Amino acid sequence: MLLRHCRRCIPGAAGLRVAAGARRALRSVVLVIAVLVAAAGGSTKPLAAQAGTGTVTGKVTAAGDTAVTGATVLVDGTLLTAVTNSRGVYRIDGLPPGRHTLRVAAMGYAAAVRGDVEVTADRTVEVDFSLTSSPFALPGVIVTASRETQQISESPASVSVITRKQITQRDVTQLNQALPYAPGVTYQGGTLDIRGAAGLSGGVGSRVLLMLDGHPLITGDTGELDFDILPVLGVSRVEIVKGPYSALYGSNALGGVVNVVTSPIPDRSHTIFRTHAGAYDIPSQYRFTNSLLNYLGLEVQHSMHLGDVGVRVYGDRDETDGFTQNGHTSRWLFRLETSAPLFGSAPSSFYAIGAQEDIGENFGWRSAQQRFEVPTDAVGDWYRMGWLDFGATLNAFTRANTLLRFTPYLYYDAVRNHFHDNHHYHRGARGGSSVQLSLQRGVQSLTLGADAAYSVVWSDLIGTPKERDYALFAQDVIQPSQRIKASVGVRFDDHSVTPGKMDTQLSPKLGLVFHATPKVSLRASLSRAFRAPSPVEQFVSTTQYGVLVVPNPDLRPETVTAGEIGATADLGRLWVDGAVFQSRFKGLIQPGPVPGRIFVFQFQNVSRARVTGLDLEARFDLIPQWLGLDATYMYLDPRDLTLNEPLPYRSAHTATGTLMVLGGLFNVDLQYRSRVERVLQYPLDPRSSTTLVGLRAAYQIGDLLLQGKVSNLFQESYVDLQERFPGAPRSFTLTLSRGLTSP
Repeated sequence: MLLRHCRRCIPGAAGLRVAAGARRALRSVVLVIAVLVAAAGGSTKPLAAQAGTGTVTGKVTAAGDTAVTGATVLVDGTLLTAVTNSRGVYRIDGLPPGRHTLRVAAMGYAAAVRGDVEVTADRTVEVDFSLTSSPFALPGVIVTASRETQQISESPASVSVITRKQITQRDVTQLNQALPYAPGVTYQGGTLDIRGAAGLSGGVGSRVLLMLDGHPLITGDTGELDFDILPVLGVSRVEIVKGPYSALYGSNALGGVVNVVTSPIPDRSHTIFRTHAGAYDIPSQYRFTNSLLNYLGLEVQHSMHLGDVGVRVYGDRDETDGFTQNGHTSRWLFRLETSAPLFGSAPSSFYAIGAQEDIGENFGWRSAQQRFEVPTDAVGDWYRMGWLDFGATLNAFTRANTLLRFTPYLYYDAVRNHFHDNHHYHRGARGGSSVQLSLQRGVQSLTLGADAAYSVVWSDLIGTPKERDYALFAQDVIQPSQRIKASVGVRFDDHSVTPGKMDTQLSPKLGLVFHATPKVSLRASLSRAFRAPSPVEQFVSTTQYGVLVVPNPDLRPETVTAGEIGATADLGRLWVDGAVFQSRFKGLIQPGPVPGRIFVFQFQNVSRARVTGLDLEARFDLIPQWLGLDATYMYLDPRDLTLNEPLPYRSAHTATGTLMVLGGLFNVDLQYRSRVERVLQYPLDPRSSTTLVGLRAAYQIGDLLLQGKVSNLFQESYVDLQERFPGAPRSFTLTLSRGLTSP
């Protein structure tokens, strides 16, 4: 956020916070849509109404004839899928006559396959599945890596998934709290980093693209991520694609993509809630108040169906004193979602989110002996943020071999400071849409699409810059045999800013998956990606505490070329995934001094860099139903090739572990991060590794779930990545929920 974090961006500047194009983009998108619709051709009647096609229906169950809700049924060689309802029932219309192979994937179960399913025109065939429980809560399907539904073993990119069950078990109040347990991912200092691409962004210019059901959630002014706007209830999974992915998603996917996927609206009325309360235990030597610093929150979600229309309403209220002076936060969040089969049997959906948050400001500790207190003149500083987010997924028509989808969105955010020394403000709006045409022909699938977006900013620090983006992308996937799948993709982006320059980028990618055995798969990929500078990086102009920051309208996009080789093995009671990778960055954007001017800074393309590393994930079923272990490890060798030094704010070793007892009723968590070799602002400050231990417990009473959690059990004293920002002390949390996944 411009007014919140930009002070962190300039070393030594502790107080800094820092229409013709739209028509052209619109004409381009309209032209592309016309071409795509013409290419799709054929009838746009609902699938069930198309003469000459058949229907497959059935029930998916597990042991004891228990219905499996939320299982995904796929049909090989087509784009058709279905999700089971609360009774485990699915239905797929529009299948061409002939023999088909059906696959079922569900979290926590081994995949099931039924071949030679004979489909007859204008008739319905019943195909039931009985699934076998898996010792690991592995995801069923993913959608981010290819922009289509697929099993995770089919992706040439490394993908990690945080499932709904894991989100519930980890007892998190925001989704970003679960991210550090995914291999290759860190979340510290307010920065989401994948494989060392980001380091510390300071709230300006995220190198990871955040999405909600495929809609981008990147602010139009600072290009940062706001997890505060994301609900926790109703989330099916969080998909994390690691490595550059601009070939499908454009700017900001320099380090990877995080896509929060919500669950389908259930076919029956259903109400769930979750309430939590907790307190911080400030170490006695740093205690600055005699009051108990606590936090509490309540989330409620209700789902229902009105005929074919599904409706889901969500509300969230959170308050916290925080663990520092000025650490208080108060938030309201509302979400409305609807779904209906507007253009056929494939449902379309719409959502709206509104949120407001008052946040106390902390720009670092008062002193090493008063690390939870802010400087005296900053006591009482706070700011207010507000968000509005609208989006829709419109499946214009769906046939066995053709899918046309539109995903329009509008994202608005606003911030105003209430500081002792300023009341700066900014507002940003970004709207756009994607159109995607998917074609399936035998062993080959082709995805064609276009993106267009327009952004405008109103700010007393950066003026009123406007951005226009449009892009064309294509991906071709061919599977010559059951063991090999290859993909090639490319995207052309046109980015311009007013005032400023136009820039074009070409982002290709290649991928290969080889199934050595039914239990072992190998993958490899090579890609190029970019990130266009945010308006604040180009146009911020301010003076505070004697430091002048000037605009740089000539700032260019930063780029990366990367490759990886990975493997996945399912060995029964052991599941392992790992990859080795290397990324080469050019023109990395970071603040630097203006040559020939004293105490004058601007954002510049200053660095060439290389990051080499590996990430590993292992899941052990040590004693079935009694004892399990999840572990991750990442090694990084991050080098600034311009200065021949380590890249700042990266650790060489990062590891996590979770020991699960009695199927997750009791858990021990571990997070480890080695010493950061290089920092920018206070290089003489002492630095050390960080080890955090946590405990969790849960108890199920009917439909109620009671959970307790202790974080930072041994009261580790550490900085939250950036110097002089204290990490959270020991805390205690109690949570009561109804209607969530049991442990």
